[in-house]
Amino acid sequence: MLLAVAVLGVAAPAQAAPTMIPGDPLVVYADVDGRLQARFAGTAAGEFEPPGADAADAGLNVTTTEGADPETRYGFLGRPFTPGNQAPSLTGAGTAGQPYQIRTIYNAGALQITQDVTYVNGARSFTVQYDFKATNRPVTFRAVLPADLFLAEGATQQGLLRTGPPRFVGGTDAGAARTGGIEEVADSPWEAFEAGDVVKVFADARTRFDNSVSPGPVDIAAGAGFPQTSLAQGQEKTFSAVFAFPRTLVADLDPKESAQTTGRTQTLTATVAGAGEGETVRYEITGANPTAGEVTTDASGRSAITWLGQTAGRDTVSAYVDADRDGARDPQEPLRSATVDWTAPGQDPEATPTPTPTPSPTPTVVPPTTLVPPTTLVPVDPLDAADVPVPGRTVVAEPVSGRNEVRVAGTDEFVELRGRAVLPVGSALDTSAGRVRIISAADDRGTLQRGDFFSGPFVVDQAAGRRPFLEIRLADPSLRRFVASCRRSASRIAGTSARRRTKRRVWGDAKGRYRTRGRYSSATVRGTRWLVEDDCGRTTTRVTRGVVRVRDRVRKRSVTLRAGDRYVARKPQRRRR
Repeated sequence: MLLAVAVLGVAAPAQAAPTMIPGDPLVVYADVDGRLQARFAGTAAGEFEPPGADAADAGLNVTTTEGADPETRYGFLGRPFTPGNQAPSLTGAGTAGQPYQIRTIYNAGALQITQDVTYVNGARSFTVQYDFKATNRPVTFRAVLPADLFLAEGATQQGLLRTGPPRFVGGTDAGAARTGGIEEVADSPWEAFEAGDVVKVFADARTRFDNSVSPGPVDIAAGAGFPQTSLAQGQEKTFSAVFAFPRTLVADLDPKESAQTTGRTQTLTATVAGAGEGETVRYEITGANPTAGEVTTDASGRSAITWLGQTAGRDTVSAYVDADRDGARDPQEPLRSATVDWTAPGQDPEATPTPTPTPSPTPTVVPPTTLVPPTTLVPVDPLDAADVPVPGRTVVAEPVSGRNEVRVAGTDEFVELRGRAVLPVGSALDTSAGRVRIISAADDRGTLQRGDFFSGPFVVDQAAGRRPFLEIRLADPSLRRFVASCRRSASRIAGTSARRRTKRRVWGDAKGRYRTRGRYSSATVRGTRWLVEDDCGRTTTRVTRGVVRVRDRVRKRSVTLRAGDRYVARKPQRRRR
């Protein structure tokens, strides 16, 4: 929405063209009156209203009080700022060491304002810093940053607040997969914020934001306000903020529509454009074969959603990228869907569905362990009496998605894990192309724990005890094979090539008593999502959710990791003689 603001008795002087930062992917503009604009390179529409203007309804507004004088508002919601003694100037090269910067100096009465807009190529955000100085008399002022956001045509926008840290207030259009707003800077805390209809937000910018966030649909605007500040003559104060337009990750499903025969599995590919390995795609299937779960993208941003259809009818698959990994879909996480129509073998797809016969049992792998056909790929509670894991002796494994293989302890051959299996400890699973759920004993009183593991081969182990840990040991599937591979790589090319070429890894998503063991360190979890990866010279532990306690077995030290942290345990160095 274009909000026209008229100030009686004030003539708007002719303004010079805004100064431009030629960044990539963001092109940023700033004018002499504190207005800002940003647009992605090659895009005609800006991120602020009006989208076609280089000086938009976004930027600094200031209310000042000088002595006994009444309040005066400056900015695009009040009087124009008075130009300072320095015209806007562009410096820098867009690098981290030399970021682009536009410096502008303007005045609000006796308050001199030095505005610096900085940008580093590759970022989807830019920083604004305002240095306020009382020049010739004391000044009390309140600074706010309102912004009329342009997300997409239409009225599907809604307010968005991320509590952080750092806090982020703005708007999102889930349909267009666009998000924009203002991010708090640690040394410039906000007094208040608001995201909602542009008329209300701009009205509250003149008084005080009310910390509200509209669920929409609205013509969205956002604002953040800094605490009221009093400066004696010559004193200075600095406030900063970040205008950010984070990438909205979308899980596009393929195929959008498909047909399948009951008794078989169906696989949809979820592709997250612009993503790499490790993004979580959560899905829910409603209809004839309801289930839910999550998959993780590979290095190309793809993941596979696989499930068994036992009942004729239609399934609707809904999926989204859990970008903040909080286990719940937020407004800025768009939902995508696809449908699958299941028919019984030999049945006309347009005919009325008939019940599907129960699949025949999978043959015994090795006595007494049997693979039992599942009624669903999601754990069933309670477990059958024959499936209850025994502390220190057995665990239960069941496929969640993709193709998974198992090598039962005492055997040499891997076979496909097609359903729930009771496995003796010491068994190996290969989830390089899938995901399995391990159900194990958490204590000796019958309490069970469940955890998902994926993206690599591993061995499950558990010692007997009152509260035993379930240990997930990285496998290749054998340590000897892994070490031999490292030595072969090292002999071919010196240096770090062995580390690059030879890896083994496993992701875990679990809450309970779990320990993942690599070659040089082990990770004990407290309800989390984590990765342990071995290469020829180190073991890396990375946490994306929760808390992990890492024991470095080489340096004999323990480290606590939280979401976003990682730790590298390196192999011991040989002592020179």
